[in-house]
Amino acid sequence: MSASKGWRASVVLSGDIVDEEMEGSPSVAAQTTFYSRSFPVVDPATRAVTDDETKVTLKDDGTPVSSANFTLTGATGRIVFTAAPGAGSVITLTYSYEYQLAYGRSSDVLVDSGLEAIHVLSQRTPKEILEGAVKISGSLEEYFISRDFIGKLVPDPNADVGQPPFSIYLYPLGSTSGKPKFTVGGVKFSPWKLSIPGPDAPITESLGWMGTTITPSTVP
Repeated sequence: MSASKGWRASVVLSGDIVDEEMEGSPSVAAQTTFYSRSFPVVDPATRAVTDDETKVTLKDDGTPVSSANFTLTGATGRIVFTAAPGAGSVITLTYSYEYQLAYGRSSDVLVDSGLEAIHVLSQRTPKEILEGAVKISGSLEEYFISRDFIGKLVPDPNADVGQPPFSIYLYPLGSTSGKPKFTVGGVKFSPWKLSIPGPDAPITESLGWMGTTITPSTVP
């Protein structure tokens, strides 16, 4: 066993999103372009970036749109209708998403078991250690700003709709075979923070998260 510094570390965010209202929805007159709130869009089986319209489900006011009637640019999550939907239409997308935090500055993970020491009279050390609720949380920080982080907080800030769950894959020593891997499931995000410091420091974006499970494994 040897110590290591984290330059090889990587973080991957992944999710399978169902009927998420797109950026740009509801539509205005003659509008044809909309964007997914997370990107890039990937094939749900291979997790590779895809422009294949059959790998997503687009709906116009709840009615599925034929894959022949729009184009998908997976790298940016862009949907372009061949003919504009009516003004006021709610446009939703079911899709898969996977993104490696290529310009991450840092990532923290905390698992807190909620331990509580029980003390009794005439004894300085704890009589018993009780276990409480387990909390799995962390944060991500990156240098390059995009709509991806803020797009995860709520599908639509004006709608009473919760976040879809995501997964986070952590590769602290890189993603080569045999290296450790941690999978955090049931992830939801909050809070989001944009830091704009003085002229000599870089602008950063950070995002907090909580999860329901964390599973250690090794990279196959």
